[in-house]
Amino acid sequence: MKEMIRFEAKRCAGSRETKLVVLFSFLIALGHFLSFCIWYVGYRQGGVMGAEELKYMADKPDFNTVYPACLYEGFIGGEAYTFWNSVYFYILPVLAALPFGWSYFQDETTGYLRQIYSRVSRSQYLTAKMIVTFCSGAVGGTLTYILSFAVNALYLPAVKPNEVAQHNFITNRMFMAEWYFSKPWLYFGVYLLIIMLCGGVLAVSSLLISFVARNRLIICMFPFILYLSADYLLMELGLEKYSIAGIINPMMADSKVDMNFPLIAGIFGILLLLCVFSFWWIGCHRKKII
Repeated sequence: MKEMIRFEAKRCAGSRETKLVVLFSFLIALGHFLSFCIWYVGYRQGGVMGAEELKYMADKPDFNTVYPACLYEGFIGGEAYTFWNSVYFYILPVLAALPFGWSYFQDETTGYLRQIYSRVSRSQYLTAKMIVTFCSGAVGGTLTYILSFAVNALYLPAVKPNEVAQHNFITNRMFMAEWYFSKPWLYFGVYLLIIMLCGGVLAVSSLLISFVARNRLIICMFPFILYLSADYLLMELGLEKYSIAGIINPMMADSKVDMNFPLIAGIFGILLLLCVFSFWWIGCHRKKII
């Protein structure tokens, strides 16, 4: 099993699709940095205040209007002044599915699957495929998030968000607000975990469509279509707080005031189990191996 997982992981890491995801993630993170840090903070707000200037302004009555922009309010997961937050969470399903979600379809259509099944059992291959696909989706979905945090950390100070500074979009009555203002690193760390779960589930869901799809484009776009369709349907039903698009985006914390992390983890856990069981069962009983 370990050898099969290692083999699949090497295939995933060396694929052109994985390299494209890395490139797109870097470009999105860079575009956000230039748009927010350079244009919005640097040009419109005159840059980030230094320690001496900040100390001087702390005694002024209008301090709440000059509180410096911080890292937690400034990277792509913490601000909505620019459109990059929407761009990232809009195409996240594609970034998650692109690295390896198409691989089963390719193995089956090229006849490679026949060679694999002559060497290892179906259950070993399918299990390794799901593990690597889930991990690739988790990394592909969060890479932009991580890169944006790292790039913006070069420019913005990592001070705690100030509730009265009127910079942020999070209020004290929103999801995990107590962590946002007291332990922001933990707040965005939890969101990182949530996005990883979402990316992994979306990537594994692309394996399911491999059984009926006719080309790789459909497979890579299926999680995106599912993502948007579920969001629209839940909004029409008045259940928008259960929408994946709202759950994973920190800037939509107002849509999940009544939610908590165990509930969110449970939702993704159930979705993952459904995808894993369905793919494994169909794969084990599927007769077509060409």
